Order: sequence, then structure tokens, then C-alpha cells
Amino acid sequence: MSIFGKRPPVQKIIISIIFLLCFSYLTTIRIGSCKAEEKEDTPSATKVMVETIKFYQKVISPAGGDRCPMYPSCSNYALQAFQKHGFLLGWMMSADRLMRENASNPSNYSLISIKGQLRYYDPLENHDFWFSRRQKSKEVP
Repeated sequence: MSIFGKRPPVQKIIISIIFLLCFSYLTTIRIGSCKAEEKEDTPSATKVMVETIKFYQKVISPAGGDRCPMYPSCSNYALQAFQKHGFLLGWMMSADRLMRENASNPSNYSLISIKGQLRYYDPLENHDFWFSRRQKSKEVP
């Protein structure tokens, strides 16, 4: 049992609905059908997700309070993943993080103190090191 308890079911439902709405919106965007000058005005899938996460952080999350047992919070982790790796990989890494958040074995994470509260340290860099190495090896001739 985690020292932080489980995420409330209502918050899980809200997060699921937000991701579902974003995903269903993104499936309606016709990729590649825009002309070059129209592409600049059309929001990309990554931009839509980044703005959705920012909306969640500013409007929904403050109402529920600071409940995430991880540092950075799951929404900050997702924001970093989308900004650094784009839509597809960002989506997969965010989903992976949400599944790991309520893991029954927290011994895999270091405990750190943030604003007087203990948090499990789980930065994005611990999960995308393989991707960065692969990118660097492609650049070297």
C-alpha cells in the first residue's frame, strides 16, 4: 500500500474523459490534406495535447488538490513528454506513467522532499534515455 493512497475515482474519470475527448478530436483532423499555408493555422496533435494538459493544470487540478505521489507530477511529466517527443511517443510515455503511478512496488523510486512532502522521484529522463542515445547514434556518421 502506498503511503499516499490511491487517486480518487472521480479524478481518474475526469482524466480519462479529457484524454478520450482529445483523442476523438484528433481522429477528425485530416493529416496531410492541408495546403502549406493552411498548415500553420491548423493545430497539431501535440499542440492540442499540450494545451489540454495546461488547461487541466490550471482549472481541474487545483480543485482536487496536490495528490500526485510522484515528482514531477503526472501532468508535468506528460507535458514534458509531449513537448520533447511529440504526440505518439508522448502519449505512450504519459500512459505508462499513469499506470506506474499506483504501482504496488514503490521501492523502484527514490523518495525526495518537495515543499515538505515526500514524493517518489520519477523524471522523464529516467524513461527516455534509450531514445536520446538512439538519436545521437543516428547523427554520428
